[in-house]
Amino acid sequence: MRVRIKLLENEYEVNVPRRTEVHQIETDIYGFQEDIREIDPIEILKGYTFGSKVAVVVDADLRNPIYKDYVDLTLSRLHSLGAFDDEIILFFTSKILPESVPSMYLYRYNCILSREFEGRPKAYVTLSTLEDLNIEVHRIFERNFSRGYEAGIRSAYVISEAYVDGIYGIRTGIMALFDFLSPQTLRALIEYRIKHGLLEFMNLVKSLKTLPPFSFINGGIVFMKDFSGRVVSNVAGNLSAIHDEVVNRYLSILSYYPLETYDVILLGTTAGRPENLHRALVFTQEITKEGSTIVLYAEKWMLDPDFENIVSRFLTIEDKELKINSYKEAVAYEIAKILSKNTILLVGEGESKLFKTFTEVQDAIDIAIEKALMTTSRPKMGVVRYADYSLPAPR
Repeated sequence: MRVRIKLLENEYEVNVPRRTEVHQIETDIYGFQEDIREIDPIEILKGYTFGSKVAVVVDADLRNPIYKDYVDLTLSRLHSLGAFDDEIILFFTSKILPESVPSMYLYRYNCILSREFEGRPKAYVTLSTLEDLNIEVHRIFERNFSRGYEAGIRSAYVISEAYVDGIYGIRTGIMALFDFLSPQTLRALIEYRIKHGLLEFMNLVKSLKTLPPFSFINGGIVFMKDFSGRVVSNVAGNLSAIHDEVVNRYLSILSYYPLETYDVILLGTTAGRPENLHRALVFTQEITKEGSTIVLYAEKWMLDPDFENIVSRFLTIEDKELKINSYKEAVAYEIAKILSKNTILLVGEGESKLFKTFTEVQDAIDIAIEKALMTTSRPKMGVVRYADYSLPAPR
């Protein structure tokens, strides 16, 4: 029989066996209305104490004028409240390239760039513990925030961005501090995420909000980005409240409710990069049966051979030998883990040495349905129009 399906902006009429159930799952990635408010930094600097040190954690690419202008305005407001240059400490996360930091910042303020101390051994101290997980932070960060020292920072604020992420689910301002954690802590967080899944990890982040160093932050502002990378909204205030509001706003637009599992999954991805492939696979695990065939569609696949080599390497590593040392490896491992249990086919332009690719959707569907018919006479096929931006709703 012929049925209509939607993948991205395209609609297809495809042939499937008569007893095949086809369910279309859609989320409205265009549902974000531009809602960027003019938020004066004075609103988020309420905890500032005259005569004390203050920190601003910058977690947004300064090459974007929206972010650069807001950092400038925040510094201006701090000066208007009486802060001197030597009382302001700027922490830059790894998103900020050292060469993109304005020379005026480097000249006037104490600037600490996470990229300059990444991986230094024996430079971390444990501040808190959660579920046998030691939260270790770099001493250069901890020293400035130490309570009880007159020279320590009394207030701190984050200027960050939020977006949908395959490992973190929804990245908010809380994750801005991840750059200052030890490699061991980051590795433990990622391993927790991989072991327990996306939804459990998002619950863990809620618990982190109340622990040092995350509790050191008085507040801030987060700029929300849509699927195209465009800033569509901003949220300011208490960092914990910001996190909850940002997560809820993304979920209200992008979430779907996993009601059943499917033998064949068709996934549309807004781009053909590894991160899109990864997000689509992870976000649809709740509706994927083990042994099912997953067909991913993109206009053009751009899978780096080196990245595919990492995925291939993880296919041969036993769990007891597993060591995840970076975000990139975490993405590759999760793709390998899903590939080891399912058949993955790609549709679109481009080549891959790891996945079988097709130029026509129908050709991939034929193979997927044929495989499903080996185990069931009534295969179920789920179609997710924008799979790399369709977040599973929390249970």
